Amino acid sequence: MGTKSRVAGARVLGSVEELDQVFHELAALGSDEALRGALSALRMERPAGVSVNPHSEEYRHSQVALCHELSGRPHVTSHPGVRRSTQEDALVVRQALTHLGDVKGATVLEFGEDAGVAAVALAKAGAKVISVKTEAALGDLVRQHAALHGVEVEVVHGDFSYLQRLAAPVDAVLFFRSFHRAFDHQLAFSALDAAILPGGKAVFAAEPISPTFPIAWGPRLDGESLWAMRRQRSLALGFREHYFFEAAGRAGWVGRRHDAPKPAVIACYELMRRKVWGYRFTATAPQLHSSLGKKSKGVLHVKADKPGYAMFGPFVLIPPGRWRATLSVRGLDGERPIGRGSLDVSSVGHVVASRHVDLGEVLDGEVSLEFELATQLLGTEVRLFSEAALEVEILELTIEAIP
Repeated sequence: MGTKSRVAGARVLGSVEELDQVFHELAALGSDEALRGALSALRMERPAGVSVNPHSEEYRHSQVALCHELSGRPHVTSHPGVRRSTQEDALVVRQALTHLGDVKGATVLEFGEDAGVAAVALAKAGAKVISVKTEAALGDLVRQHAALHGVEVEVVHGDFSYLQRLAAPVDAVLFFRSFHRAFDHQLAFSALDAAILPGGKAVFAAEPISPTFPIAWGPRLDGESLWAMRRQRSLALGFREHYFFEAAGRAGWVGRRHDAPKPAVIACYELMRRKVWGYRFTATAPQLHSSLGKKSKGVLHVKADKPGYAMFGPFVLIPPGRWRATLSVRGLDGERPIGRGSLDVSSVGHVVASRHVDLGEVLDGEVSLEFELATQLLGTEVRLFSEAALEVEILELTIEAIP
């Protein structure tokens, strides 16, 4: 795979043979803590020459081949496996429940590697839970855990392909430390539409999705992930955040990241259907502001003879993808609007998109601006700036996804 080197204090291994030699030495360490410490200082070089299109079969084949080389066998685990619960799991589950919303009476499909921490928490919150496990023994542990807490959990033997075999769609799907084992994640994204009811969502809890992952998707080459693949024959994929959102978008979903203060691994990602994601604000909504006009009787009334912002706000989060911001306007006293300026979309002073506006040329009562985001944008505002004299009534602002 290359030659070994050292990068930023880490020992970078250049071949599977060298990896085996190092792992043989580490196997003799006396504690898990010592092993984790040693693994944290290891990395492996990533092969060059990967296809630039992460959605292509060429790219997928290259990642399959690398996983096969690292695992030492022609097949890798592509479904949730067995993992022991940790103290951090309780925090992860709380985060996931927060972003799933009120699940009382809802049906939630859960994929996870634990013995029922997430499934039982969902059931205790009032959800009907279908927990997908790949091993009968693990399913028995989930049932025992549920019985101990006095709740019911339906356990199903299967893997991620169960998304395509659901008897009826569910209200939400939770991936709990498991989606990183989905080699066919693009098919899983596609299956979500039929698996989730209108208005439902998918939440990805504590998955290795990062804005700084070095490639679009593929095996993680840090020490602990290499140990999992080489010694435990377990798949350990990572995803670059932009690719994750892009792949979901191809299947009709948009998403956002929910960060937690500590530790970073518990960040959750939420997906909702693109066609239902958007914002609509009346001009008198408290999220919209003006330095030139006044709100009255459901409209923002602007009559000014100086430059300034006729409207700005609403300071919302917008996921990656293509979007359209539209202002509904009309003139004063039945006349055409008067004024020239600009309409832009910005965040924390950074302008994402902008266009010149001549309100006198508006015939259909709408002024729109299309824009595209590579990553989610926090504190997004739409601003209508007047260059000089302005006479207009603003009725509504909408921000909607472009199919």
